[in-house]
Amino acid sequence: MPLFVDLWTAAPTVTNGDGAAYAIATGAANWLASFAFPPLVQGGDGAWAAAIPTTIYGSEVWFVCGASSTLLYWTLWTNAAFTPISAGTFTLTAELLQD
Repeated sequence: MPLFVDLWTAAPTVTNGDGAAYAIATGAANWLASFAFPPLVQGGDGAWAAAIPTTIYGSEVWFVCGASSTLLYWTLWTNAAFTPISAGTFTLTAELLQD
């Protein structure tokens, strides 16, 4: 099942809730980048994978943080039929490099 994460500078508004088609209603101007995950590696009570940018930037995504308190928002979606388990948790750990 392919998973994708979109990064945003402000939280977008979606047209549907959980389990419905993923569609952004407002906030598209705040989109930074999209990342695709290869198949997840299962281990014990979890799974993990390193995401790859799906944009034209290559292996990195460049953006400017306005301050040390800059927030990034993310949405997780899939383009395949997926029924999540009850109370499932997804944690995104980002690696950021300062230039």
